[in-house]
Amino acid sequence: MVTEFSRAQAFRSGYDALMKRLVAEVPSWRPILLGGDGKYPPSFVREFVQLFRQPIARILKKANRQIRETKEHYGLQGTDGILIFVNDGFTELGPDLVRSLACNILMHSYSSIDCFLYMTCNRYIETQGSDVPRLLWAPAYSEKATDRLQQFINDFGRKWRRFLEVKIGPFSDAAFETDDDTIIRGSKAIIIPGGTTSK
Repeated sequence: MVTEFSRAQAFRSGYDALMKRLVAEVPSWRPILLGGDGKYPPSFVREFVQLFRQPIARILKKANRQIRETKEHYGLQGTDGILIFVNDGFTELGPDLVRSLACNILMHSYSSIDCFLYMTCNRYIETQGSDVPRLLWAPAYSEKATDRLQQFINDFGRKWRRFLEVKIGPFSDAAFETDDDTIIRGSKAIIIPGGTTSK
């Protein structure tokens, strides 16, 4: 994802409507800057995440079509379909929420995608309880994914890490995260003071 979905007019309209409803339904709510605690009700968080469902679904639909058509064109039926989803600028939702939302969509649609690989290559994230910036390599698989596909993705991840270490220097095991859902839960993009994100 290169651009922020929140810049789209459809998102802004949905967000404005959501904020108006929040103020109407919870008149005591205030952001921190206006003296409140800034904590949103759980229903607001759920609805906010859902604002990203359609933009992510469009990406998945396009990728699924490209994978399906490539298989048909080259006669590659029976091969695995891998979607590599690189986050290079999206900071509105944490990686765990984006990955969960995409996986939820994939559970019901887009049968050409056997592996959804969510990764960052120059976007560091922070995880709860750790002060180590991390790069993310977080695959998720369809029910029909084979052990062979999972082994391929794991090997690919190790090779990708070695490549990155040649380019940017070695880093600890803790700095390159895999598919441990418990570790990436609550993670978020590291944003450098001044409004720019890590690059």
